[in-house]
Order: sequence, then structure tokens, then C-alpha cells
Amino acid sequence: MIRCKLLHRSPMPCRIIRTLSTDGYKSIGSFHSDNVEELMRLSDEDYIAPELPFEKGSVKIPTRSPVAAPFANSGRFSDSYSHLDRSQWSFLNHGAFGLATDVGLSRAHSWRMCLESQPLRYFDRYLLNHLAHSARSLVDFVATENKDKMRESIALMSNVTGGMNAVIGGHARFHGNSSKVFSFDINYGSNKKMCQTYHGQENAIEIPFEEDFLPLLRKIQSSSNEDNDYHLQATDVFLSAFDSTIQNLIRGGKHSKPSLAG
Repeated sequence: MIRCKLLHRSPMPCRIIRTLSTDGYKSIGSFHSDNVEELMRLSDEDYIAPELPFEKGSVKIPTRSPVAAPFANSGRFSDSYSHLDRSQWSFLNHGAFGLATDVGLSRAHSWRMCLESQPLRYFDRYLLNHLAHSARSLVDFVATENKDKMRESIALMSNVTGGMNAVIGGHARFHGNSSKVFSFDINYGSNKKMCQTYHGQENAIEIPFEEDFLPLLRKIQSSSNEDNDYHLQATDVFLSAFDSTIQNLIRGGKHSKPSLAG
């Protein structure tokens, strides 16, 4: 079979930049791009970030607020959501149904136009290099040390739910059907369902935090001062809830929560 590539010479929205060497397939499958694993292993001194195949645009990137605030409704960031209907709604930016910023929408649109103008070039030349660059940028953002090690283990996910599904499902497949998984009863609903699906009702154990430990956490929060480290005390509360649940299982005692039966 002869593989041929269609060349189109008409102007395209996606500008052509210097591409990588075409001396053979070096990455995943049949892609003319650098090896992703090698890109992730390169030191900051040796790594060269890929150029964007389109103009950056004029959308202003907002500065981060020094204090926590309702992001979408904050006056400081109101210009970042020009498409949001504020005439009838006061929007609470929720993790499951949050809206994109203007700069995010603009950049996503530029990538879509780049893809649609020449799909082969997008997948064959640009995609993997820019995915590697995104992963490296994410590590630089969240890590202050051991960046090289973290780059080896990071994976980009389309959303948090998909990531949790991979972790919980992988845990069940690796440890078998008899393994137990613990989660707080204030956990996100989809996580609870995944724990029960992969590990079964008896092995998906909820930690009764809301009724038994949340009041204590609120009490600590209301009485915290400069002499008391709230975050440290809060960590102790969560660990105490976890330890209490495990001890209850070991003793074989019955708890008021049905999730702890057995």
C-alpha cells in the first residue's frame, strides 16, 4: 500500500512554523514529531518550547487575586468573563459546571481553526509536542522540587472525573475484588459511585465525617488564632476520622453508618 499526503497550497488560518525533523517516525505511532518521553526528560536548560502555530491574540490574561474570592463574580475578574450573562444571573463558579475564561475560549478557538485548516499537519507535527509542553508547564506550576521525577509520572486528563475513574478502577484491578477503598461521606458523588462499582458495596467504605467530625472541624475553625495552626489541626481531624473507621473495622464492631457494616 502506498501512503500519500494531500498538499494544499491555499492560504490557511494556521500559519506554518519551523517543523521538526522528518527523518522518520520518532514518537508514538506514525507521527513526525519528537519522542514525547524524551521531551519530558529534558532539563529546563536543554528544553526548547514549541512555537504556537497561530498568533496569540489580544485577549488580556488576568492577574491572580492574592486572597480567595468568588472568582466569576469578583469585580477584579469580571472582564475575564465577558460572555457571561450577568443581567439576570449571579453565577457561582462550580467545579462541575464552571465556565471558561475569555482567554481560554480564544485559545481553544485558535487551536480548533488550526486543526480544521489542516488536520494532518495538526496531528502529525504539532499535537504531541504541545501536549508535552502543556505537561511540562503543569509540573512547573505545581512543583517546587523534584520536577524531573514528577515529569516522568504526570498524565494529562480530559477532566477530574476521568482521572479519578482511572485511579479507582486501576486500584481495584491491581489489588483484586477483596481490596477495600475508603472515602469520606462528604466525597463527590461520582467518586462514591466509582468506588462502589469497582470494589463492591461491602468493600467501598465511607468514613462518617459529616455527622461525627465536621462539627469538631467547625469548632476548631471558629476558635483558631495566630497561636493555633488551623490547617495542621484540620489535618489531625481528618486523620482521626480515618483511623476511627479502620479501628471500627478491625474490632468488628457495628457502626451507626450502614456503609461500615461488615
